[in-house]
Amino acid sequence: MYRFVKLLLLLTPLLFVSCLDIVEEFDLNDNKGGKVTYTFNLSQSKIKINTLLKLDSIKGFKIPKLHEVEQKLAEVVKELNTKKGITSATYSVNHSDFIYTLSISFTSIENLDNAVQSLSYWELSSWKPTNKFYELKNNVFQKNIELIDLTQQQEIEINKNKETLKQGNYTFVLRSKNLLEIKAPSELNLSGNKKAVMLRKSSYDIINNGTLTQITVVLKP
Repeated sequence: MYRFVKLLLLLTPLLFVSCLDIVEEFDLNDNKGGKVTYTFNLSQSKIKINTLLKLDSIKGFKIPKLHEVEQKLAEVVKELNTKKGITSATYSVNHSDFIYTLSISFTSIENLDNAVQSLSYWELSSWKPTNKFYELKNNVFQKNIELIDLTQQQEIEINKNKETLKQGNYTFVLRSKNLLEIKAPSELNLSGNKKAVMLRKSSYDIINNGTLTQITVVLKP
């Protein structure tokens, strides 16, 4: 059994042979609304990716063209902007360095979660969420990381490319107007002013130890 974060490594075969940095960054306002930004950075592997993009497929998987990737991102942003409680959704693309950014401004964590959960993307995906991605109740913020199953071939590919995966990182950042208290996991780092937390782990570590199931932070009144 594997965690939801690993799904990000399986969206395209390019990610198996590329160094991927993922940053998930929250900024919360006084009213618990705010903004989340997702950044997918493949710049460390741009020479390799430029070579692969000249191919039609790799290991039986179609390699998407850059305009196809941006089109899908634009479709997600357009749909998010129609969702209740989403005040703005935007994206940016740096094709030369292969950096993709999605930003979503929201009025509440509940509205953010409902918007992401209801995206039509999941109707086309072989994996569908069964639990909330994000929750904020009684001043406790929680990011849930759901279990998923990988095929034997996917496990083989992960182990075969472990050195590449070790070079990539997943980084979670939460900033708030409130003072924060760490609940889980213990690897979370608290800033000096106690208004921000950060977690950084290598992609390979997340995949192989399978212990990252929740990120829980208390927002003090």
